[in-house]
Amino acid sequence: VQLRLSKEQLELARIKQEEAREKKKTTLYKKYTELLLADTSRFDEFQKAEYEKALRHIGGMLFSKDGN
Repeated sequence: VQLRLSKEQLELARIKQEEAREKKKTTLYKKYTELLLADTSRFDEFQKAEYEKALRHIGGMLFSKDGN
């Protein structure tokens, strides 16, 4: 009985971890889309550089081949 309970707890922990991973990915997609749609016409050079860094970083997190 205790072993079965432990297996159920492990499965629940795995499911919660997967849910957290999906929530993070959804949040990143929303932020990435928000950045893509941002009006950058009034950005100075520093702001443009930071904007581009942020896009590359978030894009790398979302679209990297290793899935991280």
